[in-house]
Amino acid sequence: MRFSASVQDLRTVILLRRQLASEHPRRRPWLRVRGASAHPIWRRDWQSYLRWPVVRIVRVVLIAVAAGGLAVGGFDLTPVLFALPGPLLLVAALDLIEPLAQESDHPTRRLQLPFTSAVLIRRHLVAPVVAMAFALAIATVTAAIAGGDPGLALGVGAVVFLPLATVLVCAAAVSATNDPYEFVLTPQLGQALSLAPIVVAMIAGFLPLFIAWKVEGGDGARVSGVFGGDLVLIFFALVGFAGLTYRFEQREKAAM
Repeated sequence: MRFSASVQDLRTVILLRRQLASEHPRRRPWLRVRGASAHPIWRRDWQSYLRWPVVRIVRVVLIAVAAGGLAVGGFDLTPVLFALPGPLLLVAALDLIEPLAQESDHPTRRLQLPFTSAVLIRRHLVAPVVAMAFALAIATVTAAIAGGDPGLALGVGAVVFLPLATVLVCAAAVSATNDPYEFVLTPQLGQALSLAPIVVAMIAGFLPLFIAWKVEGGDGARVSGVFGGDLVLIFFALVGFAGLTYRFEQREKAAM
């Protein structure tokens, strides 16, 4: 695990951590998805989540609760705390992006699929974004309960939950599909690509909270200000999707 971390092989670190913690998928899912589906990738992703062990579910819920508490702490204590929810939620997103990471682990299998890499990635991102939105909903409810202004917490959460969930999932997908040996001759570039998802997640989590803290006026003015900041989150999401598409296309060409 130390060697994998030293070469920024986050994917191997995650798999080794799960093995050392005996964090294995359940043999029987919590719920069984029955019948045929017109969306097999969507179904496959949710089948993965429904086999999560209890410890992984509890970890994601606790991360969401902690993120909501840190957001409240930023308003009550110091806005520096706004930099923490994003990287913290990225840890949860790395669990949610597991099905796409497994696709990255088997590049030759993708050549047998009847659609392009862009379509594959887009379909594999939908379920994690929905699941991440649920986690952000938990964080929002936590902030509404713990904070002194539940209207502001719920308003900000309603405005940013979908674009923020998309950015976090894209950042996790980029991180989990990194090839640590792709830039052996240019280690600085490899380190930058390894740190980029963390920095993006930090900015994505920091920006809406800071805007809501900085804008003067009532809850409506603050929520409107946060809504304008969604453009930055959408830009990050588009860049992440484009980067993932390019990465998968290049790896498919190399495997052919």
